Amino acid sequence: MQNPIRMRSDGSGRRSRFDALRWIENGLSFPISLFDILMLLSFLGLFAPVGMGIIGMQSVAYRMQLIGIAATGALACVAFRRIKLDAVFFLTLAMCVTFFVPTMMYGDLSQYYIKTLLYFLQLWCVMNIGVHSDSRKMLRIALLVLSLIVIANALFMVVNLPSHPDGFSDAVNLEMWPLGHKNQFRDWFFPLVVTAVLLDLYKSKRPSFGTVLLMIVVVWCAVSANSATSTTILTLCCLIAVLYAIGVIKGRFFNSFVGLGIYATVFVFCVLLRRVPLLSDFITHVLKRDMTFTGRAEIWDTAMRRIAERPLLGRGYHDISTTELVTPYGQIVTHAHDALLDTLYKYGVVGFAVVAVLVLVCIWKLYDCRNSPIAIVITIFLTGFLVCGVFGELYDIGFHFILYLGFYSRELLNPSNMRGNNA
Repeated sequence: MQNPIRMRSDGSGRRSRFDALRWIENGLSFPISLFDILMLLSFLGLFAPVGMGIIGMQSVAYRMQLIGIAATGALACVAFRRIKLDAVFFLTLAMCVTFFVPTMMYGDLSQYYIKTLLYFLQLWCVMNIGVHSDSRKMLRIALLVLSLIVIANALFMVVNLPSHPDGFSDAVNLEMWPLGHKNQFRDWFFPLVVTAVLLDLYKSKRPSFGTVLLMIVVVWCAVSANSATSTTILTLCCLIAVLYAIGVIKGRFFNSFVGLGIYATVFVFCVLLRRVPLLSDFITHVLKRDMTFTGRAEIWDTAMRRIAERPLLGRGYHDISTTELVTPYGQIVTHAHDALLDTLYKYGVVGFAVVAVLVLVCIWKLYDCRNSPIAIVITIFLTGFLVCGVFGELYDIGFHFILYLGFYSRELLNPSNMRGNNA
C-alpha cells in the first residue's frame, strides 16, 4: 500500500500536505472542515488541564482557554443558524446569575470566577451547535480531545509516580497532577468514558477494545491518585456499562429517576443520618470509613450552620483566603465537600432551586428516552457523578457535559447519527 504522506518527486511538498490531511480524515472517518477545527479548539479550551502549573505550564492552559473562547465565538458565527435557544440555555443563564449575585454581594468576585461561570454558557453553545449539526461528529471530536488530555496525564503519572508517589503540591493543594487534585480527575474521566461508550453504541452494542482500554487507564489513574470515592464509583459505572453493553444486565428497570433515587439515598444515609448508631456501625465496620468521611463531616456541619444564618441568597463564592470551611486536620477548603450543601451554602435557596430545576429537566429528558441504550448509558454515568457529589464539589464542566448529554438525548437518537452502521 502506498504511503499517503510520501513526498512528491518534485519536492514541492504540496501534495504531501494534501495526502497527510486526507490520511487524517480517513482515520477519523469524517472530512475535516473549519467547523470541526473550531469545535475541537472549543472543547480543548473547555477541558484544558487545570493543574498544569505544577509543571510550569499554567500559561499554556490559560492560552488554551483563551483560544477555546475565541474558537467558540467563531463557531457561533459560522453556525449561527444552527443555534437553538432552549430550556437548558435559560436555566444555565439563570444559574450563572444566581451564582454571580451573592458572590458580588458577599463573596470574592474575581475575573477567574466570572470566566468560570461563562464556561457553562460556552459549553452549552458548543454542544447545542454540535447536536443540531452532527451529534456523532461532536462526540468524536470530544472523545479525541478528552483522550489526548487524559492519556497525557496518565503518561505524566507513569513517569513521575516513582519519585512523587503522593503527587505534586502547589500553594494550596497536595496530591496534584496536571488534571488537578485527585478528586478533580472525574471532570475528565466521566465525560471520556461516557463519550466512548456512546460512540460504540452507534456502531454496535458491545464496547470496543479502545473503550475498555480507556476505562482501564482512568481507573488506574484514580487508584494511583489515591482517590477512593472516584475510584469506587468510576469502577462501578464502567463495570455496569460493560455488563449492560454485553447483555448481562438489562436496562428496563433502570432509568434517570431511579438514578436520582440512588443519589438521594446516599445523601440521606451518609450526610443526614450518619450519627444514627445502627448506621454509624455500618459505615465504620462494613464500608470501612471513619465517621467523619475523611474530615468531611465537620465541613458539612459548618456549612449547615452557615446555611441557617443566610438561607435565601447564601454567602457567595469565597477563595482560599476568606473561606470559613476548614477540615479537622487544618486544611482550608473552598467548597463544602457536598454539592447540595455547597450550593445552599454559597448561593442559598434561590441558587439551589435553579440548579435543581436544571438537573430535573435533564433527568426528565433522559426519562423520556428511557428505553434507548443511549439514555441508559448516560443515566449510569450521570448517577455516578451525582453520587460523587455527595462527597465533593459537582458543578463543573465535566458534570455539565454529561448533564447536557442527558438533555439532548433525543437529538443523540437521531437516525442520521446511525449512518456509520452501514459503512
